[in-house]
Amino acid sequence: MFSFGNDASLNSDHAPFLLKLQEEQDNCLHITVSLSYVGEEEEIPIDPSDHLLTDILSGARPICPSEEDIYEIVFEDYILYLTRNESYTSIDAREIRKGRYFTVFEKSTLLDILPQITDCQICADGSAYPGEWKHYGIITQYHIVDVVSCNEPVIRKIPPGKTEQTPQ
Repeated sequence: MFSFGNDASLNSDHAPFLLKLQEEQDNCLHITVSLSYVGEEEEIPIDPSDHLLTDILSGARPICPSEEDIYEIVFEDYILYLTRNESYTSIDAREIRKGRYFTVFEKSTLLDILPQITDCQICADGSAYPGEWKHYGIITQYHIVDVVSCNEPVIRKIPPGKTEQTPQ
């Protein structure tokens, strides 16, 4: 099992895959991810006269979604979430985060603009409305999912062969 901000227990050195993102009626967000593994070397049909491409791809192996390591991440309540195409995402050096693929941000642009795009506010006494906000990031092979919530997510491992986990 993994936790946000601590990827040390992951069985993979590669980004996971986003399998499903589903919003429920009462602002409950279900995110299903699969950890990844390095697959077997495959023969890639290349023009043998293209030596440069042959050299680049020699020994290449695919990164594949695991059928054994699938997790459902449930935010039972959230303030905001957004999904970005990872190909168009840049890193902001001013942001402070912990974790590699399942991150927790201490400082982020999204947290900075939250009071401008929602009714969330920092009160005069320093407290936050509607509660202490936390920015979670899920960095996958093709997507980045950002979630701002006042509540910790629930993470459940989905047993192999099951496509969905029934909420408990």
